[in-house]
Amino acid sequence: MKLSKVYIKIFISFVIVLIITEIVIFGFFVLFAGRQYRDYYEKYNETRFIMAKEMIEFHVKKTPLTNTQAINLFEDYVRHLGHAFKTRIWITVEDNRILTKSFDDEVSQKITRYHLEKSEQKKDSYDFLRHREHSTLYRRSSIDLGNNTKGTFHMLFGDRPIFRHKEGFAIGLFGIGVIVALLTFPISRLISKPIKSLIESTKKLEQGDLSHRTSVKSRDEIGELASAFNVMAEKLEKMVKGGKELTAQVSHELRSPLARIQIAVEILKDHIKEEGNKDLSDYLKEIQVDVDELDKLIGRILELSKLDLQQEVPYSEVFSPVRQLEDVVSRFESTLKSKKIECHRDFSSKAKIIGNRETFNTVLNNLVDNSVKYTPVNGKISLKSKERDNRLLLYLDNSCLHVSEMELSKIFEPFYRVDPISDNGGGLGLAIAKKIIEKHRGTIRASNSEAGIEFVVDLPIVNLD
Repeated sequence: MKLSKVYIKIFISFVIVLIITEIVIFGFFVLFAGRQYRDYYEKYNETRFIMAKEMIEFHVKKTPLTNTQAINLFEDYVRHLGHAFKTRIWITVEDNRILTKSFDDEVSQKITRYHLEKSEQKKDSYDFLRHREHSTLYRRSSIDLGNNTKGTFHMLFGDRPIFRHKEGFAIGLFGIGVIVALLTFPISRLISKPIKSLIESTKKLEQGDLSHRTSVKSRDEIGELASAFNVMAEKLEKMVKGGKELTAQVSHELRSPLARIQIAVEILKDHIKEEGNKDLSDYLKEIQVDVDELDKLIGRILELSKLDLQQEVPYSEVFSPVRQLEDVVSRFESTLKSKKIECHRDFSSKAKIIGNRETFNTVLNNLVDNSVKYTPVNGKISLKSKERDNRLLLYLDNSCLHVSEMELSKIFEPFYRVDPISDNGGGLGLAIAKKIIEKHRGTIRASNSEAGIEFVVDLPIVNLD
């Protein structure tokens, strides 16, 4: 899953915006709703505090604390009151001595210290006592115990988790965020799907399938882009096809006058033999060489046009390219000997491919012919084959001058020649070879090697099991 994908960018952007939004919402909630919740909580407990205090004062007035029985009744009353209000209640008198309490364990030392610190500051105290993991609401006030006795009434409300309401709200926000994010992912995929379809259509157009049209149909800007793409592809197909058909027709028409010239040359040769004019015979030989070269060039143009126009050729034969290469090299033996070229062969694999034997033979003829032409006298040609990842690799390396990277990138273009002054071909052999190899679902590349230039043909191996 790459970050370069559009739907991933949409998804991540939305999640970031969602997180920022939820943080802002949570902040406002803590700032406003949390404060209201605390105010409500304090008012509610203040009411309970006042009720409990007044009930104790009423009990003391009704039953003064003048004897042991009254004191015992008072203690039971305070205990029951604490259970009823679900709070901790205790009453202190002078010197912070505890008169009675509603619970059995000791009074918290923290609250005792807090009371002593606050007692000098103000008579009543109402505040939160905060711990590391929880907070309690503590309230105290003076109370009349009768007989001119004053005490302090203490109430400690049950542990209240800090920000429990905030935690619940945060969990709710997080849950909503996860659900929305999960829903956003398929939506972002849906948005990027037509873009991906357009990319695939562009690649098919790049591979030469000019008849392909994208199937994206929508009423938004992407739909307009798809419509513009189809219009562009249609015009491009007409232009390219028209140009290639014109090339094929012109090449075909040129062959008729060439044929007539060849016939006329043959007739003139016969007359010159009878009359014995040697100079005219030399001129005719030069004309014959030029006509033959032009005929070969037209033949290659026609061959390239057929490949470009995608004329139906069966690619269903199973054969070994290496065995074909051996046959092709054997036909160049005389040329190799005449130029004293050393040809080294290392065919470690003779795997088979599926395709068209005849057209692939053209590839090998062009590659070997190029190697022999551009290899100087006493040079070397190296031919190798190997297998890698169910692919057949053919290496053709010949000793010649290195060329620049720019020239290597153009070497497979039609009519391009590294040495434009040279008479070695019309620059179509490698262009034809490249198109035929692509028809076989393979690739060809050229690079500078230690000896000179190396061509590498990469082809898929056919499995006959």
